[in-house]
Amino acid sequence: YSLWDYINEINVVVLYTSDGDDALFTLLQRATGRKTELPAEPRLSPDRARLVTADFCDKRCVNELAVWRVTRDGIRKESTWKSPEPWSDAVAAWKDADTVTIEYTVAGAQTRSRLERRLADGSWVRTAAP
Repeated sequence: YSLWDYINEINVVVLYTSDGDDALFTLLQRATGRKTELPAEPRLSPDRARLVTADFCDKRCVNELAVWRVTRDGIRKESTWKSPEPWSDAVAAWKDADTVTIEYTVAGAQTRSRLERRLADGSWVRTAAP
């Protein structure tokens, strides 16, 4: 474990966790002590209601864009999206509270591309509530 970040707006400590070749990000909600493991570095939405992660690579990745709902009771995966073609890497950010931007590289390509995904788009796969 090592301290990666602190997201003051939602009172969360982000730890970088590694075990051999495997790495993930562990979020600790300071108010409740709840722990959530994410496959990639999270980015907080402007409205503080969601996080986004982009985990794309050749090996040891889930190869999906994921949106996580932030509540007092915990952080849970809300929806996911997978690229129709393999990406070698990607970085997600928020354009606004309803739109995610992704800078990515298609596997084998030399140039980066940019994509916007609206949360209301029907191609997101919704995750069942626990």
